[in-house]
Amino acid sequence: MKWADVTDADIRGALNAVLHAHNPAAAKNLIEYFHERFSNEMPYNEEALLAFVKMAFRRMAEGGWSADHAFGLKQKRGHHQREDTFERDVMAAAFVILRMRQGWRWEAAIGGAANLLMPDSTGDKAMQAAYAKFKGLSALPSETLEGLLPLGTSAISRDMTG
Repeated sequence: MKWADVTDADIRGALNAVLHAHNPAAAKNLIEYFHERFSNEMPYNEEALLAFVKMAFRRMAEGGWSADHAFGLKQKRGHHQREDTFERDVMAAAFVILRMRQGWRWEAAIGGAANLLMPDSTGDKAMQAAYAKFKGLSALPSETLEGLLPLGTSAISRDMTG
């Protein structure tokens, strides 16, 4: 039996992953666990089952979610886990502000931030969004902004893109 050695802590962990992290693999594991236990007339974590079903029913009744989305088997659009980009976005805004103070064109400053902070030098749109979000940093002195840049970022004073 696949789920014979599962502990209540394992079940609570999987339930939390479904409730808070939108984890389809954990949802599938919970369903398999409960099915295996029901099919073999074995004891199961009733509290976890009730919480799992309540969550799904609430999502369907109040949010209009489909059963697959409500039980966590599919991620609902806009509900996927996003990486935290706060630190990167602050660095991008500081970089863009500094370069524009040094006479760089907007496009060049955004491209420079993408080259510095994004894989494969992609991500101009992300850098534009970061600047829009943190452009208020422009009230800070240049020395403070330089302290926000990644270590080893040189203070280039001219536009290298011509």
